[in-house]
Amino acid sequence: MRRFAKVLLHLVIIGVVLITPPLVYDAISRSSWRTVNGLAFSGGLVYPVYFAYWICQLKSVRAKCILGYTLGLIAVSMMVLGMSDRSTSFVVLLIPAIIGAIPIALSIVTGIMRNRPMAITWLFTTLIVLPLGVLISTLATYGAAMSSLGNMRY
Repeated sequence: MRRFAKVLLHLVIIGVVLITPPLVYDAISRSSWRTVNGLAFSGGLVYPVYFAYWICQLKSVRAKCILGYTLGLIAVSMMVLGMSDRSTSFVVLLIPAIIGAIPIALSIVTGIMRNRPMAITWLFTTLIVLPLGVLISTLATYGAAMSSLGNMRY
């Protein structure tokens, strides 16, 4: 019975992940929200759900923390960058770097609370996520700077 429940759970998650994006795209393309840049593709945010399920199955708390936070950073970054255009504020392009810096504060807070293993886990998460967030923000900034060049051909 337990195996049947696991198979059924996987089928439900895969079904939700495969059916939701087209339904969201169809609903948004027919609504007044269709003018919002990139919103029609927001159904793709359900793709990380299946990865999150597998991350939750890991036994190591440290691995769960690092991979879960990295998955969240990538999902938020792709959504933010997908919805931005020429009129987007520059601060939006810095969101991935800001999200990548949050584990530093979490490491300090858990260190103050004398929870050393969790502080070390957040420190390791910072070492992985902060460079990734800064890289994504840098590439987004370069992309925004180059998009103002228009149709220049070299």
